[in-house]
Amino acid sequence: MQGARRRGSLPDTPPKRTTRRNSIPDQISTNGVKASSTLRINPVGKRHSRGNPHAGNPLQAVQGAGLSLNNEGPVHRGKHYQVLPGIGKHDNSTHPTLSMRVETKQVSCCTAPEMKVGQGAGRMYPADFQSPIPTEICGLLSQHGAFNRLQIAGFGAPRMTRVTEPKGNQDRAMVFYPFAGNPRQALLMVADGHGEEGAYASEMACKWLAGLLAADSRMSDMRSTAAEQVRQCITASFEEANRRLHVAKKFQAASGGTTMTVVLLAGRTAWFAHAGDSRAVVAKTMRRADEMCRDHKCDIPEEADRIRRAGGILMTNEINGVTRVCVPSSPDSDDVYTLNMSRSMGDKHFHQYGGVVATPEISVRELGHDDRVLIVCSDGVWEHVDNKAATECVMQQFDEGRGASGATKALMDLSMRNWKNQNPAYRDDITALVADIPRLLEIMEGSKPRTAGSGNSILSGKNQQAPPAEKSEGPCGPTYRRPLAYKVL
Repeated sequence: MQGARRRGSLPDTPPKRTTRRNSIPDQISTNGVKASSTLRINPVGKRHSRGNPHAGNPLQAVQGAGLSLNNEGPVHRGKHYQVLPGIGKHDNSTHPTLSMRVETKQVSCCTAPEMKVGQGAGRMYPADFQSPIPTEICGLLSQHGAFNRLQIAGFGAPRMTRVTEPKGNQDRAMVFYPFAGNPRQALLMVADGHGEEGAYASEMACKWLAGLLAADSRMSDMRSTAAEQVRQCITASFEEANRRLHVAKKFQAASGGTTMTVVLLAGRTAWFAHAGDSRAVVAKTMRRADEMCRDHKCDIPEEADRIRRAGGILMTNEINGVTRVCVPSSPDSDDVYTLNMSRSMGDKHFHQYGGVVATPEISVRELGHDDRVLIVCSDGVWEHVDNKAATECVMQQFDEGRGASGATKALMDLSMRNWKNQNPAYRDDITALVADIPRLLEIMEGSKPRTAGSGNSILSGKNQQAPPAEKSEGPCGPTYRRPLAYKVL
């Protein structure tokens, strides 16, 4: 949220800070164009907010978020200032009070934009959207949920119409590349917020977690770090980001939390860490996919045992069979809060009284030559689309040469249709991230990725003259499928 600024000509020195210390802007100014995410440097010499892991060093704060300063210095309202002492240099000198936008030659992180409903894949991104990875290689989109209600209108012969009331989008998806200053590493994140301050929880959890991971020296080159050290760093970062949510002022009088699913890529080594029910899937072929993250539901035996030992109460809905953990809203209150997952970030009452934890489940996978697509989505997708349907929908788009952006859009559309057909009164927030694994690895390894039109890594052969297409009914609707096999690199 931007603070008020004085009108008139700009001063010769950076203006004094006019925003709240804990505010974090939403945009990065990149060569005069708004991009995806930004960073505000807290003033030095004063106590830093708890959300900044790099107290007193703007350079570290920028690098911790995966960003970098250009050689021309910081930018304020499109004009450059001289590089201040210590900024852009690796030293610990003091800096004056500074509130600025960070300009980068290349966008290092982005947040999933709101999908434009009804528009084709070529126009689904805002004109000013920029991503560190081309969207045909790594696509990400988000769509707010909605409440649908029936309304009777008219006189004499009244008619019934359906009125859609949109809800605030509490989902977040972010991509950081290069990650921790290493061009062979990337960070992909999907978070699904819930509760009164769910949007704040998912936004801040992503930013804090990314900063904490990037700031740890063990993550600068994960391939040369022992696996146990990487696990310890990921776990500690999850728990520290969760602690910051618990002490945030936003949650002193309001509830809120978020799921968190993280994919850390270090060459062909992929680390998956998650808490909650946002899921990641690695697809090999149209009908073969491996689920990398299980949903943390309260009916899992080991999760239910931990909740009961901590004093939490489990309640099962007799209609839909969903098990939820229940905790009192306060120690002396008869009101209760309920949560349908056994692990999350935030959710202070459930962590204190219900046995819910933020400790992630971590798995590691060596990506093989037959691993084609990575799919990471919030439960808004997985609620009505299973792994098989999602894989078929995504691979169909790759078969037709539409890349990750077209696959992401098709998966979003499929999920929205299923919500409309199976739950007409409500639609949850929907967020999807789809990555072409071979082409993404080519970028990380420093080679020029093959384009979708010539030698696409998803499609077989040299792809010079494709056989005639055959019309068929696919999971995302009518399609013209070419009889192509998948190439093994």
